[in-house]
Amino acid sequence: MQLTFIIVTSRRASKERWCDQAKQRLRAAGLRVTTPRTLVLSELMSSDTPLRAVDLIDSVSAQGIDAVTVYRILDTLTNAQLARAVETAQRGRRFEVCSPKAELSDHPHLQCRHCGMMQCLEPSSLQALSVPTLPPGFQVEHINLCFTGVCARCQQPTQSE
Repeated sequence: MQLTFIIVTSRRASKERWCDQAKQRLRAAGLRVTTPRTLVLSELMSSDTPLRAVDLIDSVSAQGIDAVTVYRILDTLTNAQLARAVETAQRGRRFEVCSPKAELSDHPHLQCRHCGMMQCLEPSSLQALSVPTLPPGFQVEHINLCFTGVCARCQQPTQSE
């Protein structure tokens, strides 16, 4: 029984920590701190992978935040460079929080073309990748590199085979 209490307390403390950090990031970006913005940004910050808008809608709908509000918040966060959209193999978009450190903002992803699972890779995992020579005067603003394939789970033979 005490173990359950410790887990619940830990989750609550962790959620509060993400909310506090989200509020700080919103203020630093010059945005008004609202409960919906704080909740959406904290969900992005606490996730290890880019999230679909529908995932965010599902996670904040219990607090009375509707889909239109979530999409507007995502636009606001993206415009303020607190979040960014990641294009998927299925022509969709997922969202992830931008790192406060510019060098960590652009990083590669892995995506399964069967189940849609998406995973972030560390930028250092591509040290051997060479950057093409750019034409004079061209300035790179964003890099979007996604390796598409089949994850280990989807490669497993099904029971019916």
